[in-house]
Amino acid sequence: MKKVRKFGAIVGLMAVMMGTLAGCAKKTTCDICEESKKCKQKEYFGEKVWVCSDCEDALELFGL
Repeated sequence: MKKVRKFGAIVGLMAVMMGTLAGCAKKTTCDICEESKKCKQKEYFGEKVWVCSDCEDALELFGL
């Protein structure tokens, strides 16, 4: 019974650690809307810019 609890505790701890690493977007200032959000670095027209998910969705509507 102790082995099962120890195994469950280890699996639970690993799940929590993996969950915290899953949201690895860097919190920066979006170069388009200039709000401080979690952004990804993208390349548009040869320039690398920080873009939040809202602006990225809007750019996809325009085909960029």
